[in-house]
This record gives sequence, C-alpha cells and structure tokens, in this order.
Amino acid sequence: MTYFAGFLFACACALAMSACDSTKEPIGGQQEQISFSSEAIDAEGRAVILDDASLQSACSSGDGIGVWGVVNNAANNNKILIDNSKLTYDGEWNYTPVRRWIRGALHEFWAIYPHSESDCVIDPVAGTLTRSNITLGTTTSANNVDYMCAFNSRDLSNPDATTAPVPLAMKHTLSMIKFQFINAMGEISGVSNISLEGLRYKGAIVFGRDGSLGGAANGVMDVRVDVAADKVGVGSGLYNGLCTTSPMPKNLSKIYSLYENVEGVIVMPQSLLGQGVKINMTIGATPTTLDLGLFTPTEWEAGKKYVYTFTLTSTTIVCDVRVVDWVKDDVDLFPIE
Repeated sequence: MTYFAGFLFACACALAMSACDSTKEPIGGQQEQISFSSEAIDAEGRAVILDDASLQSACSSGDGIGVWGVVNNAANNNKILIDNSKLTYDGEWNYTPVRRWIRGALHEFWAIYPHSESDCVIDPVAGTLTRSNITLGTTTSANNVDYMCAFNSRDLSNPDATTAPVPLAMKHTLSMIKFQFINAMGEISGVSNISLEGLRYKGAIVFGRDGSLGGAANGVMDVRVDVAADKVGVGSGLYNGLCTTSPMPKNLSKIYSLYENVEGVIVMPQSLLGQGVKINMTIGATPTTLDLGLFTPTEWEAGKKYVYTFTLTSTTIVCDVRVVDWVKDDVDLFPIE
C-alpha cells in the first residue's frame, strides 16, 4: 500500500508540474503539429512561379519556402519557434523539424520564396523579415527568379481559433516596366541606342507583418537593350530585348514596342525611388534622355506592371504611364482618339 500511495503521489506531482508549464499544455487532448498550406497570389505571367502548380513543382524539385514562426504568451516573449525551416511539397507541404502549437499563445508566421540558408533575418519585435543579397537576372523564365513573401497569424487565446493548416498567400515583391512609342511626327529612321541608366538589379527586401514592403536597391547597371548581341538573346546585357522597328513611319494608331517577345524588364520596386533611373535613346538622329522619376507615379510598387508610352512629336515627347495587369496589358489600354 505504501508503494502504491507513493506511486500515486509521484503521478499527481508530474501532472501538476505539467499543468504549470503553458508551453507544453496540449490542445484538444494532444499537442497538434503546426502545418501549412501555400498558394501563389496573382502569379500569372511572372518569371518562374506562374500559378499554384508551378510553386508546388518548384518546391518539390530543390527549391522551397523559408518559414518562421514566432510565439507570444505569458511564458514566451517573441520566442522563435520555427527558424527558417524549408517548406517543401510532395503532395502536401512539409518542413523539419516539426513544431507544435502552444495553447493560449499568439503565433505569427513569415514566409519567403525562394528559401535561403543565410540571407534572411527576422526581427520579431519590429515584425519584419529581411531578405538580403537579391540579384535579378534577365526577363526570361530560364534566367530569372520570383521573390515572394507571406505573413499570417493564429491567436490560440481565442476560443474559436483552430489548428488547421496555416495558409501562406505568397505575394510577388518585384515590379515590371515596359516601354513603347507612338510616332506623331513625320517618318523617322527609328528609335535606337536605347539604354536604361541607373537601374538597380541588386538589393534587399524588408517584409512587414502589416504587408508592407521596403528595402534598399543597389548595384547600378546601365543596360543596353538594342545591341546586336542582345538581339540573339546573349551578350553582356542583363536584360535581353529588341529595339523598335526601324524605320518608324508616322502612325497614330500603331504602338511600337521596345521589346519583341519580351513582356518587359523585371525590376526591384525600390529602383526608381530617389535613384535617378533614366532611359536614353536616339530618336532619328537626335540623342534624348528622359528621367523616369519625373513622371507619375514616381514610385514603383511590388507586384505591379508599369507601361510607359512615349508619344513623339516634332517638338515634344509626351509620356503616359499606366499601371496594368501583368499579362493583359495589350487590351484597350491606349485608345487613340
């Protein structure tokens, strides 16, 4: 009897100690694993991640999504529970090491694609995730990469909260710019010697829990897009493209695109802000430089595509800037009256 009573006392002590540790208290009778689901938001026409299927494919063949989980309750103040785990896909989303929900705690989750072992820093107090050492490639899907971020939270102090998989809505963090021309003057020999001056192709992204995107752009690159080597998709130009048709007859109903078979230039949104990005070109025989920062909008935003249409006259160049759908920018966007 004495042994049995001692055994019961030990069990009671163990249960009491367990009840005092809120980080280990089970949910619904057991500690449930934290799991995730993921989808690509507005992905059509991007460089690599075009839809949910391509995101799943990328994350099942070497790539992955970096995920972080931060916990807050009386016993845990901004505790990093998941620290840059790699989320991969094999029919469902998985990561290691698996973590479990903490009852009564606020859980916050950050995610960024693609996963990086060393270029990400989370600041749970400020509520930001920074991805540094970003380098953009060309506009073609074979050479570029999409940078995508997501944030979500789950407050288990709410009695209605569930432990269902946390959805990660991956949003694009880059922008695209495209140039085109309308010739409202006499026939000219064409628009040539086109280059982008001061465009940034390196930098960092700072993603906040409120959905905000910041960061810095660096790595100046003056980009020639109409040299002979670029016409065959090779050469030293970072962005491969083709010059407008030459000669260029006067035609108010025709829009001449700077590129052929290329949607535009994928850029860091921070490239334009205070950086002095310019487009240089020769119209006929006249060299011309236009500062893109002088036109509205004066800032580029993540996930948006900007089409610059230059109307050329004998005395002026009028610039119209439209924010358009990433894919459907050629449908009644520039009606000529």
